[in-house]
This record gives sequence, C-alpha cells and structure tokens, in this order.
Amino acid sequence: MKFRTKLLIIFILALVIQGVVIGYQFNDRAVSTVYQNKEKDVSAIVNLIDSNVNTKVMNIEQILQNTSDSKSVRDVLEPEGDIEHDGGGTETEEAVKYLENIDGALGSGNSLCLIKDNQIRLWVNKSGSSIQNLPLPKDMQDLCEKALERPDRVIWGDTAFSMESDEVSVLPALTAVSDSQGNSLGILFAELNPEIFSSLLIYNKNDFENQYTFIMDKKGKVLCSNKGIDKEWAGRIMNIFDGGKRRFQMIRENQKYYVCGQYNGLTGWSVFYTLANRYIFPGVEDMQQFLVLMVIACTALAALMVFILSYTITRPINRLAAGMKKVQEGDFSVRLPNKNHRDDIGKLTDSFNFMTDKIEVLIKEVYQEKIAQKNAEMEALQAQINPHFLYNTLDSVNWMLIDKGDFETSEVIVCLGNLMKYCLDKHNSMVPLEKEMDYVLSYLYIQKNRLEARLAYEINIDDNVKTWSVPKLIIQPVVENAIIHGSERTRQPVKVTITAQEYEGLLAVTVEDDGMGMEPEELKCLQRALEDKDGTGSSIGLRNVERRIRLHYGEEYRLFIDSVKGKGTRVVMRFPRNHLE
Repeated sequence: MKFRTKLLIIFILALVIQGVVIGYQFNDRAVSTVYQNKEKDVSAIVNLIDSNVNTKVMNIEQILQNTSDSKSVRDVLEPEGDIEHDGGGTETEEAVKYLENIDGALGSGNSLCLIKDNQIRLWVNKSGSSIQNLPLPKDMQDLCEKALERPDRVIWGDTAFSMESDEVSVLPALTAVSDSQGNSLGILFAELNPEIFSSLLIYNKNDFENQYTFIMDKKGKVLCSNKGIDKEWAGRIMNIFDGGKRRFQMIRENQKYYVCGQYNGLTGWSVFYTLANRYIFPGVEDMQQFLVLMVIACTALAALMVFILSYTITRPINRLAAGMKKVQEGDFSVRLPNKNHRDDIGKLTDSFNFMTDKIEVLIKEVYQEKIAQKNAEMEALQAQINPHFLYNTLDSVNWMLIDKGDFETSEVIVCLGNLMKYCLDKHNSMVPLEKEMDYVLSYLYIQKNRLEARLAYEINIDDNVKTWSVPKLIIQPVVENAIIHGSERTRQPVKVTITAQEYEGLLAVTVEDDGMGMEPEELKCLQRALEDKDGTGSSIGLRNVERRIRLHYGEEYRLFIDSVKGKGTRVVMRFPRNHLE
C-alpha cells in the first residue's frame, strides 16, 4: 500500500472516529438531559397525584366519620329504631335523605348502607333506598370486624364486586357507628366508585396516546386510569414495582416505556405514570440524522484537504525511494536534486546524497579489506576443535571407566563434563545461585580428587537465597584463587568455606580459606590490581570477577577482600535482590 493511501486512510479514520465520538457524546448528553428533565417532571406529577389521593382519601374519611356521628344514622341503628320494611318511619326517612346527601358529596356511582349484627339495615344507592335484613358476605363480615376493632378510623378494603352486582367493581370503606357513651351500634359501609379518583390523574394532553396514568390497590387491581390498560401489563408493572424498583424501563409491544411509581403509605395503593420513550424526546431522530450528515460532510472536506497535502509530501518521498532503489541495485553514483533544503524532506535528501558519497569512499577503502579479514577469521574458526566434540568424547570415556569398574575416575570425568556443559551454555548470562553452586561443587570435587587431604571444603547456603540470580561463572574464580594461594603454593592443607545468605536486603556470598593469608602490603597491591582496568598484571581471575560485578550492577558493587598473614583470606561478593522464577 502506498504511503499516500495510508495517509489518507489514517486521516479519514481519525476524522470519522472523532466525528462519531463527538456526535455520540453530544447526542448522548442531549438525550440524557431531556430524559432527566422529563423524569423529574413525571416524578413531580406522580408526587402530586399521590398528594391529591391523600387529600381525597382524608376528605372521604372525614365525611364517613362525620356521617357515623350523625343522629340520623344512630337512630336507625338504635335497638328501638323505627325501621319498617317499606321505609315508612320518620327516623328512616331522615336517615335516607341524609345518606343520599352524603352519597352526592362523595361522588357519582356510590352506595351507602348501615349494617348491624352482620345484616344490612338500610341501603342507599343509585337505584334508591331499601330496608333489608340481608346477611353480609364473609369477606364483608371480616371488614366489619376490623372496623369494630378500630372504631376511631376508617377501614379500606381491596377492590371487589358490588353486593348489588357481580359486574360492578367497588372500593369498600367502613367505619364504626357508636352511641354517645361509645358503645358500638353498627357499621357505616360505603361502596365507593373507584372512578371518583380518576379526576386526580394528571397527564399531558400532548402525550395522551402513549401515556398511561393509573392507581392500583394492594392486591394489584387497577382502581382507575386515564384510559384503558390491560391487566397483564399492569400486573407486570406491579411485579417489578414490588421488587423494589420505583423508576424503570420496560418493553410493551416492541416499544420501550419509562415507568415511575410511588407507594401511598396512607392507603397502601400505588400510583403509576408510564410514557413511551420516543415521545420523551420526539425530535431525537431528526437531530441524529443531522449529526450524521455533518460528520459525512466534514469528513469529505477534510479528505480533500488531506489528499492535496499528501501529494506535496509523497512526491519528494517517492523520488527519494527511487534513488534508494538504485543504490540498492549497486548504483552508488546516483544523486538527487534538492530544491528545498529547509524542510524535513529536503534535509533527508541532503543526507541521502551525503550517504552515497561516503558509501563510495568506504567501498574503495574498507570493503575489500574487511572481506579479506572476515574470510581469514572464518578459516581460523573452522580450524578450531569443536568443544562439543570434547564433551561427547568425555562422555564416551566415562562409560568406558564404568565398564571397567573405575567409578572414582568416572565421577571425576562426569564432573569435568558438567563443567564443560555449563561453560558451553551461552543462552543465559544470569543463573540461579543454586545452579552456580552446582558448578562450583563439580569444580571442588575435581580439585579434591587431585589434592586429596590437602583440600577440605564446606558450603552453607540459606534456602531463601537459592533462587536469587547471579552472573554466570562468578564464584568459581574466587574459589580457584583460594585453593591456589591457600594450598598449591604452600603444599599445606587448606579448608575453603563458602557461605551465601541475605544481608541488609542484598545477597552476600563469602569465600573464606584458612591458608597462609597476606601481608598488609600484599593486600594493598591486590586491591590496586583489581582497580587496573587495562587488564595487565596478576590476579586476572579476581579482576575479571570484579569487573563483571561492576558492569552488571554498577560501581557501588565490588569485591571486598580481607586477609591476615598466617590466618587466611576472606572474599565477599554482594548482589542486589533479584529472583529467577
């Protein structure tokens, strides 16, 4: 793919991504703000409806309690009341008129009845008035018992069918009727038309087609609504509301609705307001289309500008690429014209011309000489003995010794093979301390076999430092130096002690011998030799160790040597904490 094409694609993608992100964020923020404002409005409407319900309920309760305290009602429920089957008594006529007035005050479609001993004494409804002695249904008897238990308040029942018709739903409300001494005379029972609460349902006329406002009783039955709502959907809303959610989204007929509900603590009813989401922000689709068109137009304009810009950039680059291809094919005489030396491409062209000049000089002066030297080095390397051949040969000798029963010599050969194998492994410059000590043990075993009683050794390594990493082949030269200076040169027995432990957050490795030691002047000479960076003089092994430690960890890490004439020498190496997993 050409550079110009890549540049165009990158810029266009960047612009598209930027436009999409900005458009999405703007749309999301705008929609979110409108939704939040609408949700606040809906919440305020629900609160107002709930407040109106409380006012309406308290007003009804006040009317019923005042009615229960009236003399007309008490006279009918007194034992000596003049109730007659045809309603001919004066007290009954007063009670009927009074109850009819009360029924009108409560609203349309209601009925009132006076109950005594679980029988209806007087019933006033839209059909007129009647005097009956009919037994109450069992559920109504339970409500009457609750009313008698609480004579100081109005008892509300759940929505039920009217005692007059199984096709009419009513809302029962009861209160006890007592005489002046507080003795119970009976029950004032009101069958209220749930639609008297419909006037409390506030809604927005603009959203009427997709907005539902309704009140549900404690059993999930709809008391009233601004328009018809199916029971299945109302039941789903109530189930979610009972689960603890007061504001939520739900799907109905492939359309998402926002639902806001509120529980009324006075009655136990719940007020709900639902509105289709697409009517919360009806202009959102037009706004989204406008944003898409703006992103497309801005992207097209920017792409045209990028195309013009890329042409001015890629033309000199293509010329430079053509010149480099000629150099690649071996034509080092190519030079590129450069009209503009100030911009980056012009500087790059100058560098190319300078490079080709230098290459021509280097080819003539250095190239042939380097080729000859490289060939000589390759021939020398091919003439060397392959170390792997030696390792395999030692393995063959080991098996020959095992066949002859010379196991002691075989063990020495195995240790020597381990030493060679460890040295030939060039993959890792850092190894675990435990692996480095295995190499040192193989070396000590070979030296013990050679020096016999003149060499003894002891190794003490803390378990918590065995996995710490150290430079490869860093301990053996120090051990070798202790054996050479402690035993071989004096022909006296020597003991070498190796200790590894954690000290002040560092790994401290100590190699100590009880050999002849050094005079103070000898120790100073050794320390100066370790500082010799040219690599001349004695103590090459220790100097190499010192230099490697500093290269790995820095100048603050080094060998610490302490020696006393006639008592021995101690060398301490310290490494920073570093685990190998």
